[in-house]
Amino acid sequence: MGRKKKAPCGVQDLFAASPAIDAGVPLISRRISEPVMNLLRFAVIRGNVLLPMPEVERHVYDELAQVIERLRGKWVRGKGHVFPYIPTASISAVLATGLMPADNPHAYFPTPAELASDLVKSVDGEWWPRGVSKSSMRVLEPSAGWGSIADAMRQRWPLCEITCCEIDPLNVAALRAKGYEVNACDFLSWRPNEPFDVVVGNPPFSVDGDVMAWLTHFRHAWSMLAEGGCIGWIVPGGTWLKSPRRQFLEFREWLLDIGAVMTSHPAESFKDSGTTIPTMDIVAVKYGETIQDPDQSREGVSMSDDAQLVMIYVDNDRPMHERRAACGDDPAKIDAFIENAIVFANKEHETGGIARTSKLKAELRALWEVW
Repeated sequence: MGRKKKAPCGVQDLFAASPAIDAGVPLISRRISEPVMNLLRFAVIRGNVLLPMPEVERHVYDELAQVIERLRGKWVRGKGHVFPYIPTASISAVLATGLMPADNPHAYFPTPAELASDLVKSVDGEWWPRGVSKSSMRVLEPSAGWGSIADAMRQRWPLCEITCCEIDPLNVAALRAKGYEVNACDFLSWRPNEPFDVVVGNPPFSVDGDVMAWLTHFRHAWSMLAEGGCIGWIVPGGTWLKSPRRQFLEFREWLLDIGAVMTSHPAESFKDSGTTIPTMDIVAVKYGETIQDPDQSREGVSMSDDAQLVMIYVDNDRPMHERRAACGDDPAKIDAFIENAIVFANKEHETGGIARTSKLKAELRALWEVW
Protein backbone atom coordinates (compact mmCIF):
# COMPACT_ATOMS: atom_id res chain seq x y z
CA MET A 1 0.00 0.00 0.00
CA GLY A 2 1.39 3.37 -0.97
CA ARG A 3 1.85 6.28 1.35
CA LYS A 4 -1.32 8.27 1.94
CA LYS A 5 -1.54 11.94 1.04
CA LYS A 6 -4.15 14.48 2.05
CA ALA A 7 -6.04 15.26 -1.13
CA PRO A 8 -7.09 18.79 -1.91
CA CYS A 9 -13.84 16.46 -0.16
CA GLY A 10 -16.83 17.25 1.12
CA VAL A 11 -19.97 15.14 1.11
CA GLN A 12 -22.13 16.91 -1.42
CA ASP A 13 -22.26 17.06 -5.23
CA LEU A 14 -22.27 20.72 -6.28
CA PHE A 15 -21.82 20.31 -10.03
CA ALA A 16 -24.78 22.29 -11.26
CA ALA A 17 -24.42 24.11 -14.59
CA SER A 18 -22.23 27.17 -14.19
CA PRO A 19 -22.26 30.21 -16.48
CA ALA A 20 -18.63 30.87 -15.62
CA ILE A 21 -17.11 28.56 -18.23
CA ASP A 22 -17.84 26.86 -21.51
CA ALA A 23 -17.68 23.08 -20.96
CA GLY A 24 -15.48 22.56 -24.04
CA VAL A 25 -12.40 21.56 -22.02
CA PRO A 26 -9.64 20.04 -24.20
CA LEU A 27 -9.32 16.35 -23.27
CA ILE A 28 -7.06 13.43 -24.19
CA SER A 29 -8.00 9.76 -24.64
CA ARG A 30 -6.54 8.56 -21.32
CA ARG A 31 -9.26 7.57 -18.88
CA ILE A 32 -9.30 8.70 -15.26
CA SER A 33 -9.38 5.97 -12.60
CA GLU A 34 -12.58 5.33 -10.68
CA PRO A 35 -11.16 6.39 -7.26
CA VAL A 36 -10.30 9.82 -8.69
CA MET A 37 -13.68 10.08 -10.41
CA ASN A 38 -15.40 9.41 -7.06
CA LEU A 39 -13.37 12.14 -5.37
CA LEU A 40 -14.35 14.60 -8.08
CA ARG A 41 -18.05 13.60 -7.95
CA PHE A 42 -18.30 14.59 -4.29
CA ALA A 43 -15.87 17.48 -4.17
CA VAL A 44 -16.93 20.75 -2.54
CA ILE A 45 -16.38 23.98 -4.44
CA ARG A 46 -16.77 27.40 -2.88
CA GLY A 47 -16.32 30.19 -5.37
CA ASN A 48 -13.07 29.48 -7.17
CA VAL A 49 -11.70 27.13 -4.48
CA LEU A 50 -11.83 23.33 -4.46
CA LEU A 51 -11.80 22.53 -0.74
CA PRO A 52 -9.36 19.99 0.76
CA MET A 53 -10.33 16.31 0.48
CA PRO A 54 -9.77 13.27 2.77
CA GLU A 55 -6.46 11.40 2.72
CA VAL A 56 -6.07 8.94 -0.15
CA GLU A 57 -3.42 6.58 -1.45
CA ARG A 58 -0.40 8.31 -2.95
CA HIS A 59 -1.02 7.08 -6.51
CA VAL A 60 -4.64 8.30 -6.31
CA TYR A 61 -3.51 11.68 -5.01
CA ASP A 62 -0.93 12.04 -7.79
CA GLU A 63 -3.54 11.34 -10.47
CA LEU A 64 -6.04 13.71 -8.85
CA ALA A 65 -3.39 16.42 -8.61
CA GLN A 66 -2.65 15.98 -12.31
CA VAL A 67 -6.30 16.49 -13.22
CA ILE A 68 -6.55 19.61 -11.02
CA GLU A 69 -3.29 21.14 -12.27
CA ARG A 70 -4.34 20.66 -15.90
CA LEU A 71 -7.55 22.51 -15.06
CA ARG A 72 -5.35 25.39 -13.75
CA GLY A 73 -5.86 24.67 -10.05
CA LYS A 74 -3.00 25.59 -7.70
CA TRP A 75 -2.64 24.32 -4.13
CA VAL A 76 -2.71 27.08 -1.49
CA ARG A 77 -2.04 25.96 2.07
CA GLY A 78 -4.97 26.67 4.37
CA LYS A 79 -7.46 27.04 1.51
CA GLY A 80 -7.34 24.19 -0.99
CA HIS A 81 -6.86 24.28 -4.73
CA VAL A 82 -7.44 27.81 -6.04
CA PHE A 83 -8.47 28.33 -9.67
CA PRO A 84 -8.36 31.53 -11.75
CA TYR A 85 -12.05 30.90 -12.56
CA ILE A 86 -15.04 29.02 -11.05
CA PRO A 87 -14.13 25.38 -11.84
CA THR A 88 -17.61 23.83 -11.48
CA ALA A 89 -18.35 23.31 -15.18
CA SER A 90 -14.81 22.28 -16.12
CA ILE A 91 -14.84 19.49 -13.54
CA SER A 92 -18.32 18.55 -14.75
CA ALA A 93 -16.90 18.19 -18.27
CA VAL A 94 -14.23 15.83 -16.96
CA LEU A 95 -16.85 13.80 -15.08
CA ALA A 96 -19.09 13.58 -18.15
CA THR A 97 -16.33 12.00 -20.23
CA GLY A 98 -14.07 10.33 -17.70
CA LEU A 99 -11.07 11.61 -19.69
CA MET A 100 -7.90 13.36 -18.52
CA PRO A 101 -7.67 17.09 -19.44
CA ALA A 102 -5.04 17.91 -22.05
CA ASP A 103 -1.73 19.26 -20.80
CA ASN A 104 -1.30 22.83 -22.10
CA PRO A 105 -2.84 22.14 -25.54
CA HIS A 106 -2.22 25.68 -26.80
CA ALA A 107 1.43 26.07 -25.71
CA TYR A 108 0.48 28.66 -23.08
CA PHE A 109 3.12 30.01 -20.70
CA PRO A 110 1.81 32.86 -18.52
CA THR A 111 3.59 36.20 -18.80
CA PRO A 112 5.26 37.10 -15.48
CA ALA A 113 3.62 40.19 -13.99
CA GLU A 114 6.87 42.18 -13.93
CA LEU A 115 7.57 41.53 -17.62
CA ALA A 116 3.99 42.41 -18.54
CA SER A 117 4.25 45.68 -16.61
CA ASP A 118 7.60 46.58 -18.19
CA LEU A 119 6.29 45.91 -21.71
CA VAL A 120 3.19 48.05 -21.19
CA LYS A 121 5.38 50.77 -19.70
CA SER A 122 7.53 50.71 -22.86
CA VAL A 123 4.45 51.15 -25.03
CA ASP A 124 3.37 54.02 -22.79
CA GLY A 125 6.76 55.69 -23.17
CA GLU A 126 8.31 57.40 -26.16
CA TRP A 127 6.43 55.13 -28.58
CA TRP A 128 3.00 56.26 -27.38
CA PRO A 129 0.38 56.35 -30.21
CA ARG A 130 0.16 59.93 -31.37
CA GLY A 131 -3.10 61.82 -31.05
CA VAL A 132 -4.77 59.04 -29.04
CA SER A 133 -6.48 59.80 -25.73
CA LYS A 134 -5.70 57.24 -23.06
CA SER A 135 -9.27 57.51 -21.80
CA SER A 136 -10.80 56.51 -25.13
CA MET A 137 -8.26 54.19 -26.74
CA ARG A 138 -9.03 50.63 -27.76
CA VAL A 139 -6.43 48.06 -26.67
CA LEU A 140 -6.11 44.35 -27.35
CA GLU A 141 -4.35 41.39 -25.77
CA PRO A 142 -4.40 38.49 -28.27
CA SER A 143 -3.98 34.89 -27.04
CA ALA A 144 -4.50 36.43 -23.62
CA GLY A 145 -4.27 33.35 -21.41
CA TRP A 146 -5.04 34.45 -17.87
CA GLY A 147 -4.68 38.11 -18.81
CA SER A 148 -1.35 39.10 -17.24
CA ILE A 149 -0.80 41.75 -19.91
CA ALA A 150 -4.45 42.88 -19.81
CA ASP A 151 -4.04 43.32 -16.04
CA ALA A 152 -0.95 45.48 -16.61
CA MET A 153 -2.81 47.58 -19.19
CA ARG A 154 -5.81 48.00 -16.88
CA GLN A 155 -3.52 49.14 -14.07
CA ARG A 156 -1.66 51.65 -16.25
CA TRP A 157 -4.64 52.84 -18.33
CA PRO A 158 -7.71 52.34 -16.09
CA LEU A 159 -10.08 54.14 -18.49
CA CYS A 160 -9.12 52.34 -21.71
CA GLU A 161 -11.33 49.81 -23.50
CA ILE A 162 -9.64 46.38 -23.20
CA THR A 163 -10.49 43.46 -25.48
CA CYS A 164 -9.03 39.97 -25.15
CA CYS A 165 -8.93 37.11 -27.62
CA GLU A 166 -8.46 33.57 -26.29
CA ILE A 167 -9.17 30.05 -27.58
CA ASP A 168 -8.81 27.93 -24.41
CA PRO A 169 -12.16 27.74 -22.55
CA LEU A 170 -10.45 27.59 -19.15
CA ASN A 171 -8.57 30.79 -19.86
CA VAL A 172 -11.71 32.39 -21.31
CA ALA A 173 -13.45 31.72 -18.01
CA ALA A 174 -10.54 33.23 -16.05
CA LEU A 175 -10.60 36.38 -18.20
CA ARG A 176 -14.36 36.83 -17.92
CA ALA A 177 -14.14 36.34 -14.17
CA LYS A 178 -11.85 39.40 -14.17
CA GLY A 179 -14.44 41.39 -16.12
CA TYR A 180 -12.73 41.46 -19.52
CA GLU A 181 -14.52 41.42 -22.87
CA VAL A 182 -13.36 38.19 -24.50
CA ASN A 183 -13.63 36.88 -28.04
CA ALA A 184 -13.52 33.12 -27.44
CA CYS A 185 -11.90 31.97 -30.67
CA ASP A 186 -8.65 31.31 -32.49
CA PHE A 187 -6.89 34.67 -32.81
CA LEU A 188 -5.72 33.92 -36.35
CA SER A 189 -9.31 33.41 -37.51
CA TRP A 190 -10.62 36.58 -35.85
CA ARG A 191 -10.98 39.99 -37.50
CA PRO A 192 -12.24 42.98 -35.44
CA ASN A 193 -14.75 45.47 -36.84
CA GLU A 194 -12.32 48.34 -36.33
CA PRO A 195 -8.56 48.57 -35.64
CA PHE A 196 -6.95 48.94 -32.23
CA ASP A 197 -4.80 51.79 -30.93
CA VAL A 198 -2.59 49.41 -28.96
CA VAL A 199 -1.92 45.65 -29.28
CA VAL A 200 0.24 43.99 -26.63
CA GLY A 201 0.74 40.25 -26.50
CA ASN A 202 2.73 37.13 -25.70
CA PRO A 203 1.77 34.67 -28.46
CA PRO A 204 2.43 30.93 -28.64
CA PHE A 205 5.96 30.57 -29.99
CA SER A 206 5.37 27.23 -31.71
CA VAL A 207 2.29 25.05 -32.24
CA ASP A 208 1.47 21.93 -34.23
CA GLY A 209 1.67 22.83 -37.90
CA ASP A 210 3.44 26.17 -37.36
CA VAL A 211 6.88 26.23 -35.76
CA MET A 212 6.96 30.01 -36.32
CA ALA A 213 3.62 30.74 -34.65
CA TRP A 214 5.03 33.83 -32.90
CA LEU A 215 5.78 35.44 -36.26
CA THR A 216 2.44 34.41 -37.78
CA HIS A 217 0.63 35.95 -34.81
CA PHE A 218 2.76 39.11 -34.95
CA ARG A 219 1.82 39.74 -38.58
CA HIS A 220 -1.86 39.18 -37.85
CA ALA A 221 -1.72 41.54 -34.86
CA TRP A 222 0.06 44.18 -36.96
CA SER A 223 -2.73 43.99 -39.55
CA MET A 224 -5.34 45.03 -36.97
CA LEU A 225 -3.34 47.95 -35.58
CA ALA A 226 -4.53 51.47 -36.45
CA GLU A 227 -2.20 53.92 -38.19
CA GLY A 228 -0.19 55.63 -35.49
CA GLY A 229 -0.95 52.73 -33.14
CA CYS A 230 1.66 50.87 -31.11
CA ILE A 231 2.44 47.17 -30.77
CA GLY A 232 4.34 45.50 -27.92
CA TRP A 233 5.19 41.85 -28.58
CA ILE A 234 7.06 39.13 -26.70
CA VAL A 235 9.07 36.87 -29.02
CA PRO A 236 11.76 34.21 -28.65
CA GLY A 237 15.30 35.52 -28.52
CA GLY A 238 18.40 34.05 -30.10
CA THR A 239 18.61 32.25 -33.42
CA TRP A 240 16.25 34.29 -35.61
CA LEU A 241 18.36 37.41 -34.95
CA LYS A 242 21.39 35.75 -36.54
CA SER A 243 19.87 33.27 -38.97
CA PRO A 244 20.71 33.74 -42.67
CA ARG A 245 17.31 32.33 -43.69
CA ARG A 246 15.51 34.66 -46.06
CA GLN A 247 12.38 34.75 -43.89
CA PHE A 248 14.37 36.09 -40.94
CA LEU A 249 16.53 38.42 -42.99
CA GLU A 250 13.44 40.06 -44.47
CA PHE A 251 11.77 40.31 -41.06
CA ARG A 252 14.87 41.93 -39.51
CA GLU A 253 15.11 44.39 -42.39
CA TRP A 254 11.43 45.23 -42.00
CA LEU A 255 11.92 45.85 -38.27
CA LEU A 256 14.70 48.27 -39.14
CA ASP A 257 12.46 50.00 -41.68
CA ILE A 258 9.70 50.64 -39.16
CA GLY A 259 12.10 51.74 -36.41
CA ALA A 260 11.23 48.88 -34.05
CA VAL A 261 13.05 48.67 -30.72
CA MET A 262 13.98 45.22 -29.43
CA THR A 263 14.87 44.56 -25.78
CA SER A 264 16.16 41.24 -24.45
CA HIS A 265 14.74 39.87 -21.18
CA PRO A 266 16.92 38.56 -18.34
CA ALA A 267 17.86 34.88 -18.62
CA GLU A 268 15.12 32.38 -17.66
CA SER A 269 12.49 35.10 -17.26
CA PHE A 270 9.74 32.53 -17.90
CA LYS A 271 11.18 29.78 -15.68
CA ASP A 272 8.31 29.98 -13.16
CA SER A 273 5.87 29.74 -16.08
CA GLY A 274 7.37 26.45 -17.24
CA THR A 275 9.99 27.34 -19.89
CA THR A 276 13.57 28.63 -19.98
CA ILE A 277 13.57 29.70 -23.63
CA PRO A 278 15.24 33.13 -24.07
CA THR A 279 12.77 35.92 -24.79
CA MET A 280 12.66 39.58 -25.80
CA ASP A 281 10.27 42.46 -26.55
CA ILE A 282 9.54 44.15 -29.85
CA VAL A 283 7.93 47.60 -29.61
CA ALA A 284 6.98 49.52 -32.77
CA VAL A 285 4.64 52.20 -34.03
CA LYS A 286 2.65 51.71 -37.24
CA TYR A 287 3.21 54.83 -39.28
CA GLY A 288 0.78 55.30 -42.17
CA GLU A 289 0.69 57.63 -45.15
CA THR A 290 -0.48 60.56 -43.01
CA ILE A 291 1.70 59.87 -39.96
CA GLN A 292 5.44 59.74 -40.59
CA ASP A 293 8.39 59.44 -38.26
CA PRO A 294 11.20 61.52 -39.77
CA ASP A 295 13.75 60.25 -37.25
CA GLN A 296 13.16 56.52 -37.56
CA SER A 297 11.95 55.79 -41.10
CA ARG A 298 14.50 53.82 -43.16
CA GLU A 299 12.22 53.04 -46.05
CA GLY A 300 14.06 53.08 -49.36
CA VAL A 301 17.51 53.30 -47.72
CA SER A 302 19.95 50.71 -49.08
CA MET A 303 22.67 49.29 -46.87
CA SER A 304 25.20 46.48 -46.81
CA ASP A 305 24.62 43.25 -44.86
CA ASP A 306 27.32 44.22 -42.34
CA ALA A 307 25.76 47.63 -41.72
CA GLN A 308 22.36 46.00 -41.24
CA LEU A 309 23.79 43.53 -38.73
CA VAL A 310 25.49 46.26 -36.70
CA MET A 311 22.27 48.28 -36.56
CA ILE A 312 20.20 45.25 -35.54
CA TYR A 313 22.53 44.31 -32.69
CA VAL A 314 22.67 47.87 -31.38
CA ASP A 315 18.88 48.26 -31.57
CA ASN A 316 18.50 44.91 -29.78
CA ASP A 317 20.62 45.98 -26.83
CA ARG A 318 19.08 48.56 -24.50
CA PRO A 319 22.38 50.04 -23.12
CA MET A 320 23.87 50.33 -26.63
CA HIS A 321 20.64 51.85 -27.94
CA GLU A 322 20.75 54.46 -25.17
CA ARG A 323 24.44 55.20 -25.81
CA ARG A 324 23.70 55.80 -29.49
CA ALA A 325 20.90 58.22 -28.59
CA ALA A 326 23.24 60.07 -26.20
CA CYS A 327 25.72 60.90 -29.00
CA GLY A 328 23.52 63.67 -30.31
CA ASP A 329 25.18 65.57 -33.18
CA ASP A 330 28.71 65.42 -31.79
CA PRO A 331 30.92 64.04 -34.64
CA ALA A 332 33.60 62.73 -32.27
CA LYS A 333 31.04 60.87 -30.13
CA ILE A 334 29.36 59.46 -33.24
CA ASP A 335 32.63 58.17 -34.69
CA ALA A 336 33.64 56.61 -31.36
CA PHE A 337 30.24 55.00 -30.98
CA ILE A 338 30.35 53.51 -34.50
CA GLU A 339 33.76 51.99 -33.76
CA ASN A 340 32.42 50.46 -30.52
CA ALA A 341 29.20 49.33 -32.24
CA ILE A 342 31.15 47.30 -34.82
CA VAL A 343 33.18 45.61 -32.06
CA PHE A 344 29.98 44.92 -30.09
CA ALA A 345 28.19 43.44 -33.12
CA ASN A 346 31.14 41.15 -33.85
CA LYS A 347 30.96 39.76 -30.32
CA GLU A 348 27.21 39.18 -30.61
CA HIS A 349 27.30 37.64 -34.10
CA GLU A 350 27.80 33.89 -33.84
CA THR A 351 30.22 33.74 -36.79
CA GLY A 352 31.93 37.11 -36.31
CA GLY A 353 33.29 38.31 -39.60
CA ILE A 354 31.91 41.87 -39.58
CA ALA A 355 34.87 43.73 -41.05
CA ARG A 356 36.11 46.84 -39.19
CA THR A 357 36.80 48.64 -42.44
CA SER A 358 36.80 52.34 -43.14
CA LYS A 359 34.14 51.66 -45.77
CA LEU A 360 31.75 50.19 -43.19
CA LYS A 361 32.42 53.03 -40.77
CA ALA A 362 31.72 55.58 -43.49
CA GLU A 363 28.49 53.77 -44.43
CA LEU A 364 27.26 53.75 -40.81
CA ARG A 365 28.19 57.43 -40.52
CA ALA A 366 26.12 58.17 -43.63
CA LEU A 367 23.22 56.16 -42.21
CA TRP A 368 23.34 57.96 -38.85
CA GLU A 369 20.34 60.20 -39.55
CA VAL A 370 18.06 57.23 -40.22
CA TRP A 371 19.51 54.93 -37.57
